Amino acid sequence: MAEELTYACPTCGSAVALAIDEHARLVACPHCAAEFLLPASDGSTELPEDREACEAAERDAELRHEAELSAARIRALAVARRAAYRQQSYFVVAAVVNAVAVVQLAINTARRVRLEGWGWKPTSYVLFAALAIWGLTYFARRATGMRRETQRRGDQVPAAEPDFSTLSDGSQHWKNLDQMRGGPSGQ
Repeated sequence: MAEELTYACPTCGSAVALAIDEHARLVACPHCAAEFLLPASDGSTELPEDREACEAAERDAELRHEAELSAARIRALAVARRAAYRQQSYFVVAAVVNAVAVVQLAINTARRVRLEGWGWKPTSYVLFAALAIWGLTYFARRATGMRRETQRRGDQVPAAEPDFSTLSDGSQHWKNLDQMRGGPSGQ
C-alpha cells in the first residue's frame, strides 16, 4: 500500500493528496491543471526514461486505490448483512416466545375453566393470549421482512443520481433564531 502525502501545488498553492510511488513522476494539479514533479518514495527526482513505465506505475497506483475502496465496501456490506441476520434472528426468537406464550395461555385457560368455571383468571389468560397472538404476527412479519432484506443484493446501483436541489444550506435556522429573539428580521 502506497503512502499518501499532501503536497502544495507550486503554481496555485492548493493542497493535493498524492500517493508516493517507487518512481518519480509528473502529476497534474486538479485545481489549476499545472504539472509538477512528485518525488519517488526514496526521495529521488529523476524521471524514468520510459514514459510508459511512469504511466503504468500511475495506473497501478490507481488500481491499488480502487482495490482498497472495493475491499472497504465489501467489509461494510458484510457488516451490514451480519447485522441484518442478527436482527432477523431476534425477531424469530420473539415470534417463537409469543407462540409458546399463546399455547401456554390456552392450556391454562382450559384448565381453569374445567376446574373452576369461567372467572377473571381465564378472562385475563384470553386477553394475554390475544396480545401474544398480536406479538407473534408482528414479529413474524418483521422476521420475514428482514429475510427479504438480507436476500436482496447489496451492490445494486441506484438508477439515477440523488437530487440535492431541494436541500437548503441551513441559513434559515439563523433567520428563525433572529425571529424568535426579536432580531432584525422579526422587528
